[in-house]
Amino acid sequence: MRAFVLTGPRQFTVAEVEPPVAAPGQVVVDVERAGVCGTDVEFFTGHMAYLHQGHATYPMRLGHEWCGAVSAIVLDGKIHLLGGRDVRSVEWHEVYDPAADKYSDRASMRGSTGTQPFVGQRDHMGVAVVDGKIHAIAGRMDSYDFNTSLNAVYDPKTDGWSFRAPLPTARSGPSCVYINGKIVVFGGEATGKVFGTNEAYDPKTDTWEQLTPMAIPRHGLHGATCAVIGNMVHVPGGGPVPGGQVQGAYHDAFTFG
Repeated sequence: MRAFVLTGPRQFTVAEVEPPVAAPGQVVVDVERAGVCGTDVEFFTGHMAYLHQGHATYPMRLGHEWCGAVSAIVLDGKIHLLGGRDVRSVEWHEVYDPAADKYSDRASMRGSTGTQPFVGQRDHMGVAVVDGKIHAIAGRMDSYDFNTSLNAVYDPKTDGWSFRAPLPTARSGPSCVYINGKIVVFGGEATGKVFGTNEAYDPKTDTWEQLTPMAIPRHGLHGATCAVIGNMVHVPGGGPVPGGQVQGAYHDAFTFG
């Protein structure tokens, strides 16, 4: 992947670097935006005290204030990286095997046909594992002006994708969680709008239903960032307006009987 690398005071380059790998308990984040703070400026000028105290050295990568989209999920002890962006949205599907410390390609989200909406190239989707299969739901093609309601399912036994009943409300930047036999999709964004929509999918009947909406509509919950404790789903964080300019310290909890 490409990265902005600071090689010395006021000296920099855009270099090819090794992509990050998720350690146990971590996920890979597809960074959308990075801020520049006072610390970054001092590193750029060479005035940062850490440089003179031996706590930091060049080369380095700046931009520790960032936001992005989770793009990885674990299945059978391996990390699946789905979609994302490389200038434009992609349908890539790569798998990392921690035991072998090796990446390999799997069937792309394009599926068996090129006639599906958006074909499969997307980012900012929700993901969940159900009965040994990965569900990649919603997301967008390049921007939230082109959201999708795709519900694509990956079966590792056949290394293939199939399409199930689409999400009723197309959106990007939601989060998914599997609880009580259903995949619940929280929040999301679209052009000029943030969703509090909360919809649940039943894999056995291939149907969707509306649930009680979120108390505070928001997005930026990409991937599988909810936490299940008992019959309660905790949904922390997110942005209350479209885009990444405003973030919130929210924490909703939903109870499912």
